[in-house]
Amino acid sequence: MMFELLRFLLSVNCTSLSSKGGLYILHGFLEQVVNRISEQIVGELYFDQTPDAVSRGIIGLCSDASAGLFYAYDQNSIFQVSVNDEGRDMWKVYLNLKEYAAALASCRDAMQRDQVYLVQAEAAFVAKEFLRAASFYAKINYVLSFEEISLKFISIGEQDALRTFLLRKLDSLSKDEKCQITMISTWATELYLDKINRLLLEDDGALDSNNTEYQSLIKEFRAFLSDCKDVLDEATTMKLLESYGRVDELVFFASLKEQYEIVLHHYIQAPLTVPCTTIGGTYNPEVGRTWTEV
Repeated sequence: MMFELLRFLLSVNCTSLSSKGGLYILHGFLEQVVNRISEQIVGELYFDQTPDAVSRGIIGLCSDASAGLFYAYDQNSIFQVSVNDEGRDMWKVYLNLKEYAAALASCRDAMQRDQVYLVQAEAAFVAKEFLRAASFYAKINYVLSFEEISLKFISIGEQDALRTFLLRKLDSLSKDEKCQITMISTWATELYLDKINRLLLEDDGALDSNNTEYQSLIKEFRAFLSDCKDVLDEATTMKLLESYGRVDELVFFASLKEQYEIVLHHYIQAPLTVPCTTIGGTYNPEVGRTWTEV
């Protein structure tokens, strides 16, 4: 495409110069700037027509490479062509070309990066690649709120993608945002527990069989509890684990929090009690009474 443009310039007696970001084309008293990447005209400049120059127009262009300056000249005058911040909109050019890595590298601030992540997230969402979309949405800080993104996944029942979004969002938060970290961690805990219950309901033998997805999720959940033990509210987390009947994870979390009375009580009572169970998603309070006495 660029070669065709150059051939056209020669045929109509135009002169041109190129910079890092653009091609400067002179035709009569008109100078046009063409972006080298998009090959689109991004600027035009008309030179003043002096009486002596009307007959011939601007003769040519030249540059001072060492100073990074461009000049246009006619028979009687020299005009300096100012080139200001050629790269300021390059992130948009790359974004329109779907060259996302280059677009991000060209961004100048967080708002611009948000726009790039948003385009990637929405493209993945439309393609129903919800986990991938969740990872991109988690990188957005300004153009969409946390609540707006969460509702996108809730409205279509994509709890796995919502959990992924929450986990990736946790990675991006600073340690000073303690309240939000605790809130998101607690929500992620409940989503983990709900996913575990759904797997058990779908496969009654998941506990006794080598259900790869179930075992992998339990391992992931325990790793999450270990990572977040210092930001999760202890009482709330204990109550969640108890209400979902996750005795082993309750004992595991109690151990992480050095609540050894609960751990010892469990091992003492284990041969005499029936494990807490969730039937159809409803917790049995009679079974959980053992824990409230601790």
